[in-house]
Amino acid sequence: MAQFDVFKNKNRSTSTLYPYLVEIQSNLLSDLQTTVVMPLTLVNNYGGNKLRTLHPIFLILEKQYLSITTLIAGVDRNTLGENIFSLSESRDEIISALDFMITGI
Repeated sequence: MAQFDVFKNKNRSTSTLYPYLVEIQSNLLSDLQTTVVMPLTLVNNYGGNKLRTLHPIFLILEKQYLSITTLIAGVDRNTLGENIFSLSESRDEIISALDFMITGI
């Protein structure tokens, strides 16, 4: 597992709306049992205002997914499903979204 890896969401109650979770926690904390994730939803599933900085869009397996930065959460690493993709090339967009959520700039 590495920062910005994308995992299948194994939680039956949320996986339909948020099929993927992006691990955003630093690799320096990889020995912890928990990690911080950001859910992804298909662009068409999101009915709210799409703020480009707060909700970056990523192409995963030929579909567009919107990150729901405001729903970041801590989860047990054992609850993460299969690692299917890496968004490490989108690091700057993800960090910008987190920074915008916390600082407003």
